Amino acid sequence: MLKDARKLSIASAVELTHFKSSEYIQKRQAMSHEWETKCTHYAEKYLGLAREQGRGYDAYRVGVHEFEVRSRDHHDVVDLLQQTCTCREFQMLGLLCEHAMAAIAITDFDEYDYCHKWFRIEMYRETYSEVLHPTVDHTQWEVPPEPLNIVLPPIAKRPPGRPRTRRSDRELQSGVHRKCTICGKLGHNKRTCREPPMERQLPDESAIGPSAPVFNRYVIRGGYPDSSTGVLGNCMVALG
Repeated sequence: MLKDARKLSIASAVELTHFKSSEYIQKRQAMSHEWETKCTHYAEKYLGLAREQGRGYDAYRVGVHEFEVRSRDHHDVVDLLQQTCTCREFQMLGLLCEHAMAAIAITDFDEYDYCHKWFRIEMYRETYSEVLHPTVDHTQWEVPPEPLNIVLPPIAKRPPGRPRTRRSDRELQSGVHRKCTICGKLGHNKRTCREPPMERQLPDESAIGPSAPVFNRYVIRGGYPDSSTGVLGNCMVALG
């Protein structure tokens, strides 16, 4: 809902959040006044399903508000006064389960009297009755000549655990690419390289001497690379 506000500045993000929230509330205010049921659409759909399932149960009245509901596999005990059932859906959801619906069917009780008040239309309308009052434009704000207090940045603390060593896919897609110094390909480094090393051009034999060029911190002292591996063998001496 607020995905578009992530890339905005703080003031613009707050303004967009206010606009979206006001639109959200006004839409549900108008929608609730069109309903003609006693409960919300979610509650009505749940009660309708429980009513259909309760028709396959056999209910027996053992008290004024206590019932025994039997099915093929098991039986449950329903107490309408305490609004409980041994299946625990009645007391957990606040709506009549299929066992309570089977018990209500053999009485003259109103099923809506045993639904929690939070599912009533009146409570739904009261929830969205508030109004988010708009604010004036920033050009009309009353700004004091000096700031009342200076907000300092938070004190950064090192998070617990070992620091992450692998980059996520999002970081790799941001334009920062790693280049291997062995094979010369992008996407990995020399620690995880499994490609053959790239070919390097050797200098002229006449240039070999004290002023010979440096390749990867090595000085060419003589010899040629192995044709099968492409690396220099005993012909290299490390610097430093």
